[in-house]
Amino acid sequence: DLPAFSEPEPITYWNAVYFLMVTMSTVGYGDITCLTEVGRVFQLMFLAVGLMLFAGVLPEILALLGQRSKWMGSYSGVKGKRHIVVCGNITFESVSVFLKDFLHEDRDDVDVEVVFLHRAEPDLEFEGLLKRQHTR
Repeated sequence: DLPAFSEPEPITYWNAVYFLMVTMSTVGYGDITCLTEVGRVFQLMFLAVGLMLFAGVLPEILALLGQRSKWMGSYSGVKGKRHIVVCGNITFESVSVFLKDFLHEDRDDVDVEVVFLHRAEPDLEFEGLLKRQHTR
């Protein structure tokens, strides 16, 4: 049975929008409330739909937040520690030749950090090369 609406309270369009936004944001000021069963049912359905929509986009939001690559970032040099910056045509072959020459055992001092600057992330082969050279 639907209740008899003998004295309905008029609500403007903007009050309805305000009510829905406050409800969806879970702030709930309490200045506009549902007084009837029908209004409470509508509010519950609106909340359920809103929660389902939020739950549906939450994985996408988290994926966007966690999209930062481990290869992106900045280099902070340590005082007293030497480094060189390699940029330009960075390929597996060019870096392989460079590292073989630069890290050759005939060199006396190879206590130098090598920083590569490139727009693209390394592929698996290039990443493997960096890991192999880093663990020597």
